[in-house]
Amino acid sequence: MPNTIGENIRRTRNIRKISINTLAKIANVSLGYLSDLENGKMNNPSDKVLEAIAEALNVTSDYLRGLSITAVIDQRLEALNMPLDVLCKKTGLSEQYLLKLDTIIPTPDDYANLTKIAEALEMPQGPLIAALARQEPPLDTDDYEVIDARDVFTINEDGISPAPQALRELGIGYITHRKTLAALRTDGYEEPLTEDEAKAVKAFLESYRKLRDGKSEK
Repeated sequence: MPNTIGENIRRTRNIRKISINTLAKIANVSLGYLSDLENGKMNNPSDKVLEAIAEALNVTSDYLRGLSITAVIDQRLEALNMPLDVLCKKTGLSEQYLLKLDTIIPTPDDYANLTKIAEALEMPQGPLIAALARQEPPLDTDDYEVIDARDVFTINEDGISPAPQALRELGIGYITHRKTLAALRTDGYEEPLTEDEAKAVKAFLESYRKLRDGKSEK
């Protein structure tokens, strides 16, 4: 079970050898509040307070939330009672590299390294990938033309009819760059899909893939 924010604060504070009184002073929060937070009596500090505590501990707020890549690794190391140097030996990765993971912009090589880390920690890659992906820079949407979903396909009594011209305008590059449907957040369509809309999207993708595969065979 993942650590709570309070547990992560206390563990990090102890690693840094910082007393709770000192941390309270540096982060400018009351000693009573910080104590309640560490002991689980308070569970949802404001972003401002958490940022102040994280800065005082020289970590990110995502680390204290247990969401950063380093936090995921540290929690697993703690569960296995495995020192960091053992993980370095098992993966062939340097301690310096592992310690700076929270600050990098991921590259394909970084994602490839997660396979080694997951195997060494005897855990699935999913949580590691999700944590590292949080550090991806935001996509510059100015590079893409926003396409209204209603221009891409229509729903009528005969079923769903993808528009060939819209398919051409959509382009393979747009789809492959965004990687997943979850990342395709077109303006005006941020809300969860209804069952009919989900079926429409599925039918559109099937039609698109048939069109694409048909072209590639020629």
